[in-house]
Amino acid sequence: MTAPTSARKEPAVVQYSMLDGSFGHVYAIGQLLVTFPSRDVEKEYQQLLTPEDMSAPSEAQRLYNVLSRPENVFLAREMAWIFQIQNVATYLLEPRSSVELQALIDAIKPDDPTQTEYDVIIGAQEPFVGAGGEGSLPLVRVNRLYHFTAKAFVDSVPLPQSFSQLPNGPSKDQTVASFRALVLNIFQDMLQLADNTGDADEHRALNYVSLNYPDIYTVKWSATNPGDSLAFQGVQVRPSPLGGGRRIMEVIFTYTNTAGVTSRYYTSVDVTGQFPFLVTKLQPYFER
Repeated sequence: MTAPTSARKEPAVVQYSMLDGSFGHVYAIGQLLVTFPSRDVEKEYQQLLTPEDMSAPSEAQRLYNVLSRPENVFLAREMAWIFQIQNVATYLLEPRSSVELQALIDAIKPDDPTQTEYDVIIGAQEPFVGAGGEGSLPLVRVNRLYHFTAKAFVDSVPLPQSFSQLPNGPSKDQTVASFRALVLNIFQDMLQLADNTGDADEHRALNYVSLNYPDIYTVKWSATNPGDSLAFQGVQVRPSPLGGGRRIMEVIFTYTNTAGVTSRYYTSVDVTGQFPFLVTKLQPYFER
């Protein structure tokens, strides 16, 4: 799969603190790849191909057809499920149960080839053990996995409230289309910023916000006036001084308008446990 590219001429800048991964938790964005770990597994797969499978338009479709049949779940368990980040093999995945295994199988179902696909894994990284091949990758026990396309994600972002006041017609349609294009551009920038392995506190906070907090996409639109424009400059992730006994990260977004005036907004995320959650809604940020 081709990694998304940003529409901006200059790449956005991301800065991270030097915290280590938190208790082995992983929250990562990438793409799923399934491979044969050994020749005997590949030969078994070939024996399971039916004439209908052989007429499938692609090898990816044939592989999905075979692995998705309930009687072939034994083979799905033997496959090497690789998680790639920016086209680099990063983790070897181990589903926690048959539910997660089915999610892995569903995720490799070929979709519209014109759409860019993404996968998200949430789980626990196991101690590194291995000696070559897929075994050299860190193992992640997957507790949740979900799959989506860029278009589906963009369409899921709610329209700004001001849009409800616009009269229906071509003008409103164009405004909505412009908003969707803007969301896509920021989403692609955020994916580049989220070029990480998802196992550090700052990475997990950024990845969570990128996928679960639509306000970070609408703030650019809401703050833009006719004749003006906000350019997304980057994001910083740092520990919150108000964390107490919790591991709370501040995610700070920076924008600059055409006059060169910089605006900063932040939200905070609790990454203490396996599942991050929002602590503070998006609001203006002032340097302490």
